[in-house]
Amino acid sequence: MKKMKKFLACMVSVGLMVGMLSGCGSSAEDATASGTGTTVAAATSGGTTESSEDTIKIGLLFSFGGSEATLEKCMYNGAVLGVEQVNAAGGINGKQIEYVSEDYNGEPSLAAEKALKMITEDNVVAIVGCCSSSSRQAVLSVVEEYDNLLVYPISYEGQEYSDNIIYCGVVPNQQSSVLVPWAVENYGKNFYFIGNDYVYPRSTNTQAKEFLANAGGTVVGEEYVPLGDTDYSSVIANIISAKPDVVFCDLVGDSQTAFYKQYANYGLADMGITCVNVALDDLVATAAGWDNVEGMIACYDYFPAVGGEQSDAFVEAYKARFSDGSVPASASAVPYIGVEALAKVLGMTDDYSSGKALADLFSGLSVDAPDGTVVFDKENHHLAVPIYIAEAENGDFKILYSQEELIAPLPFGE
Repeated sequence: MKKMKKFLACMVSVGLMVGMLSGCGSSAEDATASGTGTTVAAATSGGTTESSEDTIKIGLLFSFGGSEATLEKCMYNGAVLGVEQVNAAGGINGKQIEYVSEDYNGEPSLAAEKALKMITEDNVVAIVGCCSSSSRQAVLSVVEEYDNLLVYPISYEGQEYSDNIIYCGVVPNQQSSVLVPWAVENYGKNFYFIGNDYVYPRSTNTQAKEFLANAGGTVVGEEYVPLGDTDYSSVIANIISAKPDVVFCDLVGDSQTAFYKQYANYGLADMGITCVNVALDDLVATAAGWDNVEGMIACYDYFPAVGGEQSDAFVEAYKARFSDGSVPASASAVPYIGVEALAKVLGMTDDYSSGKALADLFSGLSVDAPDGTVVFDKENHHLAVPIYIAEAENGDFKILYSQEELIAPLPFGE
């Protein structure tokens, strides 16, 4: 089964980007923005720039330049917080985590180069990072060749499996299987799909349309626009003409925030058209302006509004650690979960020589995460998670529906 999945993954086109491209404020204070690496032991560890018998070294690979910099700085914050909390709790079998931070400046080829450096020169036992499918796939070949491990901490389009990668973000079935039938029941059956013209929205919408058909819904329109497009006057005219009940949006980045602003300006919500989203969270809402997303529906594995002891503790710790105005959200929670899970795995063995062997230890692993207890699938290296549907209301999200029974990841669809 794994070999077939790996073969299918090789058929997916490379160089395609996934994930939200807008988000929160600046990076952690110890982030490097120059592209040169830094080796950092968390503040509680007092570590040095070299690995020692008292430390376990991992890599953090995020971009502090390029189109995804704002988002990746938030992801980096979440990973750093995870490291610091593990160390503060005593580390891994008495050893502190030491991390090497590298900046790939939004360039997939540089991501591969930095990964190679961290593995062969810094001797990291695993890497947490990458934000886009193009950067992940560039690093994939490196971690496979050197039998290291990549913990990939963001939602993506699926269609991939590697013996050397752990996928911590949601895949399309986990959101659409909940959101689509719920939206049909609450807002109507006529859907208009809008997304950027690359693999993530197209793959997501393919699965969403299957769930829509099963719920008795109808596609009344579908459009894909180039990444970075910011003029939606013609798209909005088409939406108004089609008279949908629901706009299903998986735009990202500058396209996403521009669409939200124009959606609000044209008053589509006042026309009875509800916008539901699979890439909208607190980070994007802040970037777009909460007034522009008022009344919109978002579906994700985590919102701070979920509340509860674990969520509240994460939010409080994040805000206390990063006094830069950045916003705790799914983008920072997923890398935090990735580090927490990696620490548990590293605590199960003292042999870190094989990334494949470490990846196998994630099978069935449960982690107490900000969104509740999550569990890694026993077969496909992806994460089973709860899913929440929320409405943007008065500068925050209000949880409307909780699917707290974990939803299994199906990266290759049904």
